[in-house]
Amino acid sequence: MSAKNPILQIENLHRSYGYKPVLKGVDLTLLRSEVVCLMGENGAGKTTLIDTVLSRLRPHVGTIAYNGKLVESPEDRSLLLSRTGVIGHDAGIFVDLTAFENLALFYRAYFGSLTVAGQERIESLLDRAGLKHRQHELTRTFSRGMRQKLGICRMMLHEPDILFLDEPLNALDTSGVKLFFELIAEFRQGLCALVVTHDAGPFRKIANRFVRLTDGRIN
Repeated sequence: MSAKNPILQIENLHRSYGYKPVLKGVDLTLLRSEVVCLMGENGAGKTTLIDTVLSRLRPHVGTIAYNGKLVESPEDRSLLLSRTGVIGHDAGIFVDLTAFENLALFYRAYFGSLTVAGQERIESLLDRAGLKHRQHELTRTFSRGMRQKLGICRMMLHEPDILFLDEPLNALDTSGVKLFFELIAEFRQGLCALVVTHDAGPFRKIANRFVRLTDGRIN
């Protein structure tokens, strides 16, 4: 554990689908207050890497450590997931619930009950996302961009330590992109972020490092 103040350390991670190896010894360390952009061709294994860290897939070889402790038991994995925020091509919301109901549901999942502070947190995020005036409308009536904004609110709701962002700017309009970068800037001192993207341009001002996944390894 030689890296300074690491939140997440991935070492020698291997994952295959049948006889086809996808991750072939991935090593990656994410430090506190760091934004890392992960590049790579389609099929390089970027999503597989995130899914393995999030325990959606099991690594065949290798270790994952959170705050210096190996993630091995179900309790370890639950702790890591509870401190992680994720957004991908899907905003991860329920279209038969309102915007407020969506965030209230996730808040209860994280904290057990919806407190006054929780309601204030939800309303503040919705206000910043420009969605407060529609917070009691079913999200099936929202545009894709509005759903993505709500997904960003969901991702930041519990003030996570680690963000996994898979093409996070997809479908966002100018105000949505502004919201995204404002929230990253506001919370980055307490977290790290791994951004999967094909276009590094928008992230050049905030990224600390750019790495590439090629032939199953980080370089």
